[in-house]
Amino acid sequence: MSNLPDDLEGELVARNGRQALFEEIWDQMYRLHTNWRLYSTLFGDRQAVDVLLRSAIITFGAIQHLVREAIILGIQRLLDPGSGNRGRKTASIESLLALMPPTDAPLRRRLRKDLDRLRRDCDDISKWRHRRIAHRDLSTALEEHPEPLEPIKIQTVWTALNGLSAMLGTFSAHYQLGMSCDFEGAITDLDADELLRRLAESKP
Repeated sequence: MSNLPDDLEGELVARNGRQALFEEIWDQMYRLHTNWRLYSTLFGDRQAVDVLLRSAIITFGAIQHLVREAIILGIQRLLDPGSGNRGRKTASIESLLALMPPTDAPLRRRLRKDLDRLRRDCDDISKWRHRRIAHRDLSTALEEHPEPLEPIKIQTVWTALNGLSAMLGTFSAHYQLGMSCDFEGAITDLDADELLRRLAESKP
């Protein structure tokens, strides 16, 4: 007979440890959605881009580059394997699923299938991360690689954001963590629109 309390039967990790990792990943997702909303607002509209070009082309060009890389890295970090180089564990979705107890094996299998499908759908993001951002692949940099990098489509980013949010939402609801995963609805204080308005009203 087990000596564990009934509510911990079958658990392999303390619930506070599972929730701690969930909250870390939730924070990553919130920052990721914030960066995407910022990028979409500032650089997703021709009129907005014209305002930025007139105001400070070099500064906003650098910001566009940095935010775009932050989005690619943010998505790929969450899609990373549970263990990285030299066996280092990662704060990723796969690591979170590994903390699910054996009693939740059916749900874990379903979420892992969702994760595998999302990785395939986001293969372009993975290639950009490995060959252009995290590492500077020489043949890619010299435009000699037999498989040139394809531009990352907006739909691919949305697929990643929606898929990751859905998995976190399922996890949160199952363990009654009480945290909404409607990240788009949670971002209400972004001031990029106000910045654009002030720049548009300023004298050239």
